[in-house]
Amino acid sequence: TCTSGSPYSIGTDNGANASGSQRRMKSGSNFLNYNLYVDSGLTNAWTTASSSSTCSSANSCYLGTGNGAAQTVPVYGRMPAVGTAPPPGSYSDTVTMTITY
Repeated sequence: TCTSGSPYSIGTDNGANASGSQRRMKSGSNFLNYNLYVDSGLTNAWTTASSSSTCSSANSCYLGTGNGAAQTVPVYGRMPAVGTAPPPGSYSDTVTMTITY
């Protein structure tokens, strides 16, 4: 909940299992690549911008304006197609989001 009219930004890191800039989920010693997006069309990847000074485009992070009430911020994800099915398992990752206001 942010004060009405106050701008804010939300950035993310690449997660606990990243390889370079590629986000990955892990199960044991196996990994699955995935990407996070700002938009439902999955065209604008969520970058690692973490403050309003580095988050200058709504196409790379989330820019919002407070309205005095709790707000919902959608996060869209996609796993690229792979040639060979990965081993079964419970794959997970932890992504940290930074909210600057």
